[in-house]
Amino acid sequence: WMQDSIVWFSERLTPRLGEERFRKYLYAFHYGNEDISAGLTKAWLVPPDSQGPALKISAYEQVEFMKNLWTSKLNVSPRAMKITKDITYLETSPKGFRLSGKTGSNSYDTNVKIRIGWFVAHIDNGTKEYIAVTNFTDRVPTDEMSFGGPKAKEITKKILDDEGLW
Repeated sequence: WMQDSIVWFSERLTPRLGEERFRKYLYAFHYGNEDISAGLTKAWLVPPDSQGPALKISAYEQVEFMKNLWTSKLNVSPRAMKITKDITYLETSPKGFRLSGKTGSNSYDTNVKIRIGWFVAHIDNGTKEYIAVTNFTDRVPTDEMSFGGPKAKEITKKILDDEGLW
């Protein structure tokens, strides 16, 4: 579910948390604009150019969230923090850096021709650690049959490679 960003699972999980609890976490984590008025299962899936309500978070806010997560500054139990870190682990680079993160995808159109993708990541080798956030949007409609989140992850890994970390 986490590794492949399975939306239908998230849509089933969030109602189990309940709206009050979900809002409490958004507020406690200072997560973006904390707005789930578009609906508990859809608030984060609203196209970014929509004029209606939507849960939105900037790349800078994502960096702060990841820093707080990896430095255990979120107001959750140590067990919850460890589970989150464990389930976001993705792979280890050939240079020994552990990559953990989460992709996300959306589009500006119902035909998914103008993709939006993001990848928020933590990378460390035991002595050095980094937070990386990549957001992208297709400039023109594309026929590429892929979601934006994995593309953002691919872009991130290329940058990490260019920096000698991958």
